[in-house]
Amino acid sequence: MQFKKLLVFIAVLFSAVACIEMDKTLGNGLVPESEQLYMSHSEIDLPLRINISDSLQTLSATHGIFGAFNTQEYGMSNFATVGDISLSVEGLDLGKDHQVKSVYLVIPVDEKFALTDADLHMPHEINVYRTYKHIDSITCYNNSFTANDYSTTPLNKTPITFFGGDSVKFYLDHSIAYELLNYTKEQADSMELYNETHKGVIIKCSNPDKFTYGGRLNIATLENAILYIKSNFQPTWEEGLGRKDTLIGMYFTNTYALNIAEHESKGQVDLSNEQLNIPIEGIAGLKPYVDCVTLKELLDTWYVKEKERFEKETGNDSNNYNLTIGSATFYLPVDIPADYNMDNYPANIFPAIREYNEEFNLTKYTFTDDVWITNNPNGELNRSLEHYHGDISYYIRDLFMTSKAELVADPYLNAWFMPLTQSEDSYGNITYDVDMMAYYKGYVKGNLSTGAKPRVKIMYVWSKAMDN
Repeated sequence: MQFKKLLVFIAVLFSAVACIEMDKTLGNGLVPESEQLYMSHSEIDLPLRINISDSLQTLSATHGIFGAFNTQEYGMSNFATVGDISLSVEGLDLGKDHQVKSVYLVIPVDEKFALTDADLHMPHEINVYRTYKHIDSITCYNNSFTANDYSTTPLNKTPITFFGGDSVKFYLDHSIAYELLNYTKEQADSMELYNETHKGVIIKCSNPDKFTYGGRLNIATLENAILYIKSNFQPTWEEGLGRKDTLIGMYFTNTYALNIAEHESKGQVDLSNEQLNIPIEGIAGLKPYVDCVTLKELLDTWYVKEKERFEKETGNDSNNYNLTIGSATFYLPVDIPADYNMDNYPANIFPAIREYNEEFNLTKYTFTDDVWITNNPNGELNRSLEHYHGDISYYIRDLFMTSKAELVADPYLNAWFMPLTQSEDSYGNITYDVDMMAYYKGYVKGNLSTGAKPRVKIMYVWSKAMDN
């Protein structure tokens, strides 16, 4: 495309459609060269690879997630939720010499996510296990909790088969009740100390049979998840009181739940080769990934070629001009199925980088600042044009302004295209988060696609350098 010369000062002329001859040279040559702009646009390939979005921040103060999927594309994905069991109030005096009659955990399932309607009632075998590790704000990633952090023996005497109802109830071994009821006054007076010393449980699904495809996420609201203990005990707050029966309610966490995600698909990671298709897997699974050093090299090569083209087409010395990025838009093409069923695809995907957050003292996936650009579609799926698209002008400018040596030393601009959700509070404040309550198994076209390829369209301007 040829460069278009723009005049900084433009006289707007109105003329009716009539037989009036117009002089299109009016004003030509009157604007100084130093105030002339040369605008153009160009496209470059976006080098996508396959990478796992592991170490995803999955700590939640509101929801616990458990379930499992088995797909032909990615294999097994298993999701579990972990939380400390907490006293209902600080300073609670529950007497002594407890004789536990029963203990059960009730988990309300307020939402469910499945890839097909039939899977909404797929049977899940679920067990509850005792944990050895306290959950706090530092234990925050999907891989922060391992098989070494909980017992291999279920607390429920028989596995629970759950068909996706509105709640699930587990009758547990009495041993956990005796452990939870054994605490000092100091522990009772401090929720934090009690949680640290008494820990909690993990709710985990067994994987489906390897030849059974499908699955479901079960999403629980934490404030309604309660562990109940029926016990006969000796009161200690007054002399001469007889033994009493009581029903004690404890929270399945009064702080955070850690939602664990394990993906068999991580064996498909390939950072070295171009692909025909790039997965968009949910939660901490496979994602389209951009290596910032590779993209930086492409942008630097593009810049050199653009300088040559600018000089050839305008006759100007590019060293006397500055190139300014006006906007940069990514396009990730997809194949729309014949039935237009896009349930396996997120509505939006947007680049996120891993950066340190001082407020939470952790490294987390954070969408690039472009997410706040006014009227940015933020990686919206356009079904008519068959692509995801969004403005990433800030991200591309950051790459231009950072040297390759800096990025090699610290590749902080590596980007994962993550499913995006948007929420708004009662004050109209908008928050953008990585979607951690849905599982997907879609694809975008890779760089080996025979049709449309992932690309970035750049709008830019050459302007006279101020010191020339």
